[in-house]
Amino acid sequence: MIGPDHFRRRTEALQRRLADGGVDAAVLTDPDSIAYLAGFWNYLGVQWGRPTFLVVPKADAPVLVTPLMESAMAGVMTWVED
Repeated sequence: MIGPDHFRRRTEALQRRLADGGVDAAVLTDPDSIAYLAGFWNYLGVQWGRPTFLVVPKADAPVLVTPLMESAMAGVMTWVED
């Protein structure tokens, strides 16, 4: 089973690439990319008016932005703390 550390390592790899490329942050809206990095997937998305974003700064902790209705589920599913 894939655990939280697996997703954290994926995100850290992205952060290294951001820093190497001189990019301050990535804002992800693609549900598959968010699931790949944060381990969180929601069943409704932008097309249903339920957008979820993952903000990955090059040097700080990532932030998951999701509707309040999904926030409890996100807290259980992902390693992202904010």
